[in-house]
Amino acid sequence: MGNLELMLVSPAPLPAFLVGLSVGGAMHTMLRSLAVLFFGIAVFKVKFTVLHLPLALFVFFVTLFSMYGLGIVFSSLFLYHGRDAWRTADLVMEPTNVLSGSYFPARFLGFGLLGIAALIPTTLGLDALRQLLVPSFTVKVLDWHWELLILIGLGLGFAFIASWALRSVEFKARRDARLTLRWQ
Repeated sequence: MGNLELMLVSPAPLPAFLVGLSVGGAMHTMLRSLAVLFFGIAVFKVKFTVLHLPLALFVFFVTLFSMYGLGIVFSSLFLYHGRDAWRTADLVMEPTNVLSGSYFPARFLGFGLLGIAALIPTTLGLDALRQLLVPSFTVKVLDWHWELLILIGLGLGFAFIASWALRSVEFKARRDARLTLRWQ
């Protein structure tokens, strides 16, 4: 019996398992982010303002909350569609990185793509963090206050959608008795 079967026969709710798995992923993400931060400071001599550090940490955690909410939404797709969803995820990974502002500030995308990119929590989270931590950053999408409010809304919305999607997939899997037997 694999992990998926064990999770499904457990009396614990499926979202609780996913949140538990996400906590481990969040710890890994935070350690990796800190390593990149210290590397950037040491090698590129980046200057940060520590005046807004508590706000920046709050924005960072709200962004993580929103991202993990979106991740749980997509996990229901992976449960239902299997390997086809993995192929699709691999296909959209690089365009998502471009749209999210990982490579350059999202403001340069233009308003059309920026509207789509704003649905990715990383876009607004990175922009808000740049505003709070880099004093010379002036190409912002919105003021960080608005971005934080939108991130909170996205996080709550994704959490609601994730809960509904997981219940739907779980109901359909139990009704059809085929979630764990899909690839056999």
